[in-house]
Amino acid sequence: MSRMKSISAMVLVILAVLPVAAATASGEYLFKMDVPLELKVVVEEGLTIETVRFYTNGTGPASFFRSGDVMKAEVAISNVSEQGKMIGLALALFDERGKLLGVASGGNKFLPQRNERQRTYSLVFNHVNALADTAASFKVTVETK
Repeated sequence: MSRMKSISAMVLVILAVLPVAAATASGEYLFKMDVPLELKVVVEEGLTIETVRFYTNGTGPASFFRSGDVMKAEVAISNVSEQGKMIGLALALFDERGKLLGVASGGNKFLPQRNERQRTYSLVFNHVNALADTAASFKVTVETK
């Protein structure tokens, strides 16, 4: 009986450390500045990337040490499922020849995006962004955890 309990406990520990299956969605789209781009990409049932908007402004993290504008993106995601979701986002900007011009990533860190809600994530293109506003296309990837 004791051996059976220890085997059961070991199985529970193994199941607890196995990664939870993540859903992902990815796609490539035409880049436009200061225009909300409607994507309507379904990541998984109940979770949709609604819009992406790229813009520049003069502020950002550690903006005291920066010169010029900072490229940012707002990504609106709807969660109409019955449970909260942990979300990771990545955006990459490319020129017409496919050359990478900038990347940004983000998501929720501590609390899941609540169910029956839409949230806008703000991503900053740090460090490599001098030509970001000249992009021709972008790729977006969303992953749930």
